[in-house]
Amino acid sequence: MRVSARHPALAPGDHEGRRPGVEFREAYFSPTSAGQKPALLNKLCAGVEVKIVDRAAYDPIRADVADVVGAWADELAAFDRQRRPYLLY
Repeated sequence: MRVSARHPALAPGDHEGRRPGVEFREAYFSPTSAGQKPALLNKLCAGVEVKIVDRAAYDPIRADVADVVGAWADELAAFDRQRRPYLLY
């Protein structure tokens, strides 16, 4: 089976500068042991391989916190607008 679609997380330039010390590339594999997902057994799966190329430049904790904060930014802004009229000080 040939898969031609690129993984959406690998858009050109998407991670450049945002993840210093890390390279991303698409990865394909077929699980030989499916554990809790027997439907995936021997099926072609796609994912992203993350390769740390500079340990000094990559800070995994800071990167994960930045992802969480970025993912919640819109919801946090909406909550801030909603609560503003109720603040006493």
